[in-house]
Amino acid sequence: KGALLDIGPVERWDDSIRLDLAWQSDSIAPLFPVFAGHLTVSPGGLFLEGEYDPPFGRLGLLIDARLLHFIAGRTAQALLERIAQHVEASPVA
Repeated sequence: KGALLDIGPVERWDDSIRLDLAWQSDSIAPLFPVFAGHLTVSPGGLFLEGEYDPPFGRLGLLIDARLLHFIAGRTAQALLERIAQHVEASPVA
């Protein structure tokens, strides 16, 4: 599925950079979680931290605890892998 991605300004922290990220579905947003957090890029790797709100209130929280949390983690991992591949393949300015 497609997503709307909001990327905040880049902040420098010692030997790393950090930027705020948020995303939501670009089509049927009420059926998918909304994420807000930040991405840190450091010599140690890429790190994504944040929170998301599952849809459907209390029922969504129960489903998330059983299954969706795992899927969300795998989705975030896939995003980090795509970002890392893009950075590694790009020439440094």
